[in-house]
Amino acid sequence: MSRITAGERISGKKKAKRKQTKNLSEFRALLTESLSTLKTKMPVWKEQGLLFWQRLPMPHRIGLMTASAVLLLLLFLPWGNDEVMPSAEHVTESASSGERKSVPIGNLSSNETDETRTKSVAKNTDVQSNKGPVAEKPNRPVKASGAIAHAIKDGDTLSNIFRRYDLSLPDLYAMIKVQGKGEPLSQIKPGQELRMQSDDQGRVVQMKVVALSGDSVTFKRQADGSFRRL
Repeated sequence: MSRITAGERISGKKKAKRKQTKNLSEFRALLTESLSTLKTKMPVWKEQGLLFWQRLPMPHRIGLMTASAVLLLLLFLPWGNDEVMPSAEHVTESASSGERKSVPIGNLSSNETDETRTKSVAKNTDVQSNKGPVAEKPNRPVKASGAIAHAIKDGDTLSNIFRRYDLSLPDLYAMIKVQGKGEPLSQIKPGQELRMQSDDQGRVVQMKVVALSGDSVTFKRQADGSFRRL
């Protein structure tokens, strides 16, 4: 097995370096020749292009210039859509107003969640139209000596009814919590009637929900301020 001496190594490196220098010199010569040819032919090409341009009819010239300007404008226009969409996890839509509001769901405690759900039932419980015939009721509410009789119409909600008569909304939420079987306060319909008794401070003493069939459910205030379904 032959060994490569130090002299042979140095000789091989010199040969490789001479070959690299030769290739570089050839590339430079080729580049110089190409530039010289381009420089020589440029005036000829320029003259031929100008002659071709002059032979074009004026409408064609205007069309080419307009197309070039439009192309340059399109190249420099910004592309892409930077609009940021809101996260679906933090957006809720109010059924009554249609407004979108951001709700930090993760920060609600269990008590706050129950209270919010109860208020949502009162605010968003819209009356659904009954397909069957509905008995006509007086359009104007009747109120005398703390007694209120309200015939439910299409579009009524419990929260709106309570605001109309200046009644306590916390009383409404308290009754919703104990509405029990059938959820009569969450399923109000046109043609039903609300009969309420209130004190001088607008607090509900008693409320009766009369269904279309004539059945009724009564909620009565207790001594501690809570309500009980009778």
